[in-house]
Amino acid sequence: MSSTDNKSMEQRISELQQTNSELVSANNALTATVTGKMGEINTALNEARTEVTSKLAQASNTVNSYVSDARQEMPFIRLTKNQFGHLTTDGKLADHTINPNVDISFEEYRTIETDIPWASRDDEEKEILTAMGMAGYRHMKPAPIRIIKMRWQDLVVDPEKEAYAFYQIIHGSNKVTVACYAKLLSGSAYGNGFNGLTNEWGLCGNHYGGNPGAYVHSHPILNSPSGEVLFAWYGAVAGFAPLDRNNPKWGYFPHIASAHGEDISV
Repeated sequence: MSSTDNKSMEQRISELQQTNSELVSANNALTATVTGKMGEINTALNEARTEVTSKLAQASNTVNSYVSDARQEMPFIRLTKNQFGHLTTDGKLADHTINPNVDISFEEYRTIETDIPWASRDDEEKEILTAMGMAGYRHMKPAPIRIIKMRWQDLVVDPEKEAYAFYQIIHGSNKVTVACYAKLLSGSAYGNGFNGLTNEWGLCGNHYGGNPGAYVHSHPILNSPSGEVLFAWYGAVAGFAPLDRNNPKWGYFPHIASAHGEDISV
């Protein structure tokens, strides 16, 4: 084989090596481009996903806000008697069935009067009214607001049998809201109008019903041998009343037998 042929072969090998190097470089460049594009695509997808999630959350908040506001446009009619807090001469909560197997007593703890400037109210009044969504109020109806203290003692707690405190029977074919404003002083109680009860004043309650022929006992449950609870405006209304402790809307509601909005006789 001539030197020319050998040289040509060497050149060919060199050219092939050069071509292979160029192919490798081109492949690396393509890989880098594809990787970059994939990164851009992933970034765009993440941004789109975040935007969609944000818009869905905004839409959900809008719907929830609308539903919450729409609920408040409904006329909530009271189904239970004595939301005002009348007591009998023997220290019972009027119009309610009291558990005869537990030593339970009720007393007027205090009243919150109308037509008193906010600055003139004592700290406890301000605490209670603020928890009731009435911070700064001078006037309210009905007046006064009666704060009731319930005390129980000598209860033998049976984990297999709930000890109710007091109740009225409510038809539950429609949605029902049972609620009040309350503060736990000692012991343990929960459920129905005391659902969410803590040692700070606040809105407590729950929603029930919505089934044909259903009924609800509006009773809170006692869960300690003794204890004390302060409460106001305990009652049940027809409908799904808002129960936002941080934005309380629970009020004194007219009873189905009320003669007018300030009628505290029922």
